[in-house]
Formats: sequence, C-alpha cells, structure tokens
Amino acid sequence: MRTDALDLAGNILDSSGNARVPIFKKIDKVQRCFKSMAINQGKSVSLSGSSFNFAVGHDVFELVPYLLIDNAVKYSPMGYDISVEVSDYNNSTRFNVRSYGPKILDHEKTSIFEPHVRGEAALSSKIPGTGVGLNMAKRIVENVFGGEIFCSQID
Repeated sequence: MRTDALDLAGNILDSSGNARVPIFKKIDKVQRCFKSMAINQGKSVSLSGSSFNFAVGHDVFELVPYLLIDNAVKYSPMGYDISVEVSDYNNSTRFNVRSYGPKILDHEKTSIFEPHVRGEAALSSKIPGTGVGLNMAKRIVENVFGGEIFCSQID
C-alpha cells in the first residue's frame, strides 16, 4: 500500500527532503520483518556489517531494503540464504542484498530497473510480479538520496 501511495505521489521522489535517516537501523528493521516469511518458505535472511551514516532526504529510505529483500525472498529457492550486508566506505554506505535467484542476462542488468520490466527467467518462473519494485527502489536511491543501484551476478 505504501508503495502504491508513493507511486501516486511521485513528487516526493525528489531530493528536497532533509530528514536524517539512520541507514543501518532502517535496514535492520526491514530484514527482521522478512525473517519469519523467509523461514516459512524454507529460507533465511541474515544481516551483517554496520553503518553509522545517515541518508538525508525524505523519510522513505526503508522502502529500498523492503523492495530488495522482498525480491530476494520471492525469487530465492527453498533452502537458500539471503544475505544483507551493510558497510561504510569513505563517506558513503554500501548496502548489498545477496541471494540465489533466476539468471539475469547481461542485457537485462540495467533494463530490470525500468518500469514494468522483468527478466526472462523471472517471467518464465511463473512467480507473480509487476516489474515496479526495482524501478521504485532505483528512483528512491537515485532521486531522493543521490546514490546508485545496480545488479551483479556471479555465474
């Protein structure tokens, strides 16, 4: 519901907010919320690392880990772990969600962040999805917090 409201109120996705959002606290909260869902599906979610940084912008940062961890839980097969890692590096914070999921082709690594786009393997998996989550995460990271988001895959 919050995602839909944010999508309709697209003007909040700008950089004019000035809330100091504690990054690690928000990521920790979200990953704890997903733990029981993951366990019920035969998966696990773990958090490692730390961050003492704050993101400055509208207080919508927690939607980013929500969207990314939700995707990881949704697409990871039973028995696999989802690893959430946070670290401060220079004056920025790195936040990684690592999971085992459908193969993402090289040409899809940027297009999956476009609205209503899903990778071929995700489409053929028959797992329901609309292709808006990664786009929303990208818009928040880039437009609200001035960061970057990308996908990488280990073959």
